Amino acid sequence: SLSNKMGNSLLAVRGINHKYIVVEKALNVVNDYVVTAGAEKLKKVLLNDSIPQMEREIFIECIREKWDSLSESEKEAISAFTTNKQFDTAIRSKLIKCITAETANGRELIERLLTDEEASIVSDALLKLYEIDQEDAIAFAADRLNHYMDQKEDIVSTSLYITMKAVNAKTADRSLFLKECEDMLNNPDCSAEIKETVGSNLASLPGMDTLTIVMHSDLSELTKTACISRSYLSMMDCLEQDPDRDSVEMIVHAMEILPITEVIEKLDTIAGTYNLDIQNLNRMESVPGNVR
Repeated sequence: SLSNKMGNSLLAVRGINHKYIVVEKALNVVNDYVVTAGAEKLKKVLLNDSIPQMEREIFIECIREKWDSLSESEKEAISAFTTNKQFDTAIRSKLIKCITAETANGRELIERLLTDEEASIVSDALLKLYEIDQEDAIAFAADRLNHYMDQKEDIVSTSLYITMKAVNAKTADRSLFLKECEDMLNNPDCSAEIKETVGSNLASLPGMDTLTIVMHSDLSELTKTACISRSYLSMMDCLEQDPDRDSVEMIVHAMEILPITEVIEKLDTIAGTYNLDIQNLNRMESVPGNVR
């Protein structure tokens, strides 16, 4: 109803206003307790359960804003909070983002966090390691993917993401990564959640090789749609270079899921050569390749 919508809108506005108030309060806390009073005072604030969790997390965001104005000893002390199990996992995760390549003992902290019992902490530490030392992060991710059935889902997901980024940056082997992804998709014991994560990462590596893997999998239509959309140029290139029949039939199947005008038009020009029956493709709802 209209009254419900208005009520929800008012609640949303109040929520936004409250957040601005919290941020302003957080900035004052950071100035009072960090810049002037030091890390130990901040520690008491972050461990104070009487302060709402959201406010304590915003405090950390504000610390990051003030990071450059802190002394090296304060940076080191605050960074060390990441390994302190007294802190809530969400607090520790946000504190990990404060660590930089220049942080004293920062690399040592990351190494410790990579062995943490909390999967989300390991994942955050791996993302931070990728910022500091890509080569070591890629090696860590590769090791976890080699033993993915023994890993928690958060760690496998982050390892897939790190490796995908490395493949995109040409600092990791594409064919090896695709083989690992294909093995996961074909493993009946691999969880559906991990398989969808595999599919999402493959969609970020457009190409006929990734599209073929995704289209021959049991992944959701949503994941397949993302991969088809991003592989538009690869499909066009394939159709212009005397493709084999399997590739053409796979592209036809892709167009049944996500019709793309230019691809269908190209298929029309070669339908006779491959004896294709593509009259049922949905041309009315096809999308232009440039706005896919």
